[in-house]
Amino acid sequence: MRIAIYGNFTLDEISSRGVRYKSFGGPPVYAGLFLATSPVKLVVVGCAGRLAAPASRLLKETGAEVLEPCDCDKTSAFDLSREKSNAAVRETGCTMHLDAAILADFHYVNPVIGELDAGELKMMVGGKIYLDPQGFIRKRKAGALKHVAAPNVLDKAADFLKVSPDEIKYVRSIRPRCGLLTFKGGFALLFHGDSEYRLPVRKKTAFDGIGAGDLFGAGFVLGMMLGGPETALAYGQAASSAKIGLRGVLKVPTFEEVREVAEQMIKDVVKSEAAPRKNSFKNKTNVHG
Repeated sequence: MRIAIYGNFTLDEISSRGVRYKSFGGPPVYAGLFLATSPVKLVVVGCAGRLAAPASRLLKETGAEVLEPCDCDKTSAFDLSREKSNAAVRETGCTMHLDAAILADFHYVNPVIGELDAGELKMMVGGKIYLDPQGFIRKRKAGALKHVAAPNVLDKAADFLKVSPDEIKYVRSIRPRCGLLTFKGGFALLFHGDSEYRLPVRKKTAFDGIGAGDLFGAGFVLGMMLGGPETALAYGQAASSAKIGLRGVLKVPTFEEVREVAEQMIKDVVKSEAAPRKNSFKNKTNVHG
């Protein structure tokens, strides 16, 4: 089993609970360090730049293959304040250029801020694509974080599209056959085929929540490979919450820690027949259930 992760490494300044600290971040760090402890073969495609080079070396030491098809040595950097619930871009990192096709059983596409052009999705072959559109809808410029509409090609390429409640308005459409993953009313929701899957989100106190989405996606993709939709929701929720009370990379759990929690969660997933889903977000009731 082979999983490929796409997204830049970041160097973040985080303020939460009266503590301000720096941490390496981005999907390669949170998702990568977790998946590196699992039974899959891992390839990470992303730009570290000069400042996050130690994080790239750390992943290589775990046995992961790290590809950096980058056009510069800058590092993506964010200023994240949980007290004020805002985020700012201190510096945009490099952009990626995939000159050769990348083969994987699952492609986990989670760019940070515009470092991957939607046209590069055609270079991801051999498996399914899980796509978080955050990096495609964030405006690529320093300053307060702003958003733009997502390219239409995203839902055509994705097999699974994860959209958070605050970003859903920037995604224009979803094909009925594309799996839709979102969160509403205390549940993690997956619309897949003719079925809807619901898993209650267990409340846990987070130190700052940074990286939780990256970990959820990593767990979800791994769960799809190990079992199916029920397993995917359980592994996603377990990965994102297992050590959420810690800060920085300390919140990254191991595969064994996630498996222990996820196996208990699977029984809580409720499957039902999904309501007809329109190919648009104009009627959000039909999309979310």
